[in-house]
Amino acid sequence: MSERTRVRNGGSCLTKINAPRPGGDKGELFMGKITSFLKEVYQELTKVTWLTRSDVVRSTFAVSVVVVIVALYVSAVDFGLSIVLGSILGGR
Repeated sequence: MSERTRVRNGGSCLTKINAPRPGGDKGELFMGKITSFLKEVYQELTKVTWLTRSDVVRSTFAVSVVVVIVALYVSAVDFGLSIVLGSILGGR
C-alpha cells in the first residue's frame, strides 16, 4: 500500500510514504507473491472434480479409435487423389 500521510512539523508540511522501499525487500516481496500464488493454485485444485480411472481409459480409447478412423480416411483420400491426378497428368 503506497499510502501517503502528511506530517506537520512546525510550519512546513512533509510527505511520508508508507510503501516498501525499493531494493532490499524486492526478493522477499517476490517470493511472498509466488508462495501466495502457489497456495491459491493448490486450493483451487482441491475443488476440481477429477475423472475416475475408468473414465480416462474409456475416453483415451475413444479418442484413439477416432484418430485411427480419420487417419485411414485421409490415407484413402490421398491414395485415391494420387491415382486420379497421376492418370490425368501422366505420372509414373
